[in-house]
Parts: sequence; structure tokens; C-alpha cells
Amino acid sequence: MGIDERYSYLGIQFERYHQADREGKSALLTEMAAVTGMHRKALICLLRREPRRSKRSTRRSRRYGAEVENLIRSSDRALDHPCRERLQPMLGYMADHLRALGALDFSAEARQQLEEISVSTVGRLLGRVRQDEYRLRQRAGGPLLHPRGRPRQDAAAPAPHSGGQ
Repeated sequence: MGIDERYSYLGIQFERYHQADREGKSALLTEMAAVTGMHRKALICLLRREPRRSKRSTRRSRRYGAEVENLIRSSDRALDHPCRERLQPMLGYMADHLRALGALDFSAEARQQLEEISVSTVGRLLGRVRQDEYRLRQRAGGPLLHPRGRPRQDAAAPAPHSGGQ
């Protein structure tokens, strides 16, 4: 049961709970605990007033700064844009490799953050990074290979001529 479904269920049970007597409240709490998976005391706290899900009052601050984003961008480009699941375990190694080549310089804190970053966060950062990059349009003719694996005639070298020299 998701959070929205839980609050919707508790909103329905709110009226029944406040109209019930002591034994009825106990039975309702047992039922709600079984349905939602929450403890009875937590349910009692929620049912003191009408359960409403409030929105976050302040926006969550960014944990990874521009330096980590730049490291991910460089590693992504160096590895030819793999998916986030393949990129994430390689981030630390690629950062060290790019530093040894002299292509990047970064702090020890950024290196530690690369070790701790999750696959989901890498995906979110890559979405932000890749939206700014120029992407070539695909050819209208589709792939260069024939569906059976042979090169297409119009994409490969010109067709050989018969006759002449």
C-alpha cells in the first residue's frame, strides 16, 4: 500500500473511528493496523485530526555539486554513454584514470561522493547532463545494415558496374 492509498484509506476510516465507542475503536485500530502495516500508536496519532498528506515545505538541497556532475559527464563521455547501471560502478575508476591522464582534477570529497552515489541519482544527473548535449538526427533510411545483417546497397559503397573497364 502506497502513501497516497494509505492516507485515502485513513481518511475513510477517520469518521468511523470518531463515531465508534471504545471497543469499536479497538477493533478498527486492529483492522487498520493489519491493512496499513502501521503500529496502533502511530494510527492513533494520525487519527487525532483528519489525516492529510502535507507537501514538503522546503525544497531538498542538492547533495552532489557541479564537480561531481562534471566527473559524471566526463566519465559518461569517455565510456561512450553507457546506461546508468553500467556507468555507476565505473565512476571511481574512470575518475582516477582521467586524473592520471591529466584530463581532470577534482577533490577527495568529490571522489568519495562518486563511491557513494546511487544508480538512481546517476540517472537523474545524466538526464540533466544529456538534455544539454547536441544530438544528431537519425537518417530517414534507418540502420546501415540490412535486417539480415548484410550492408544495405544505398548505405555501402556504390553498386559495381557491369561492362566497361
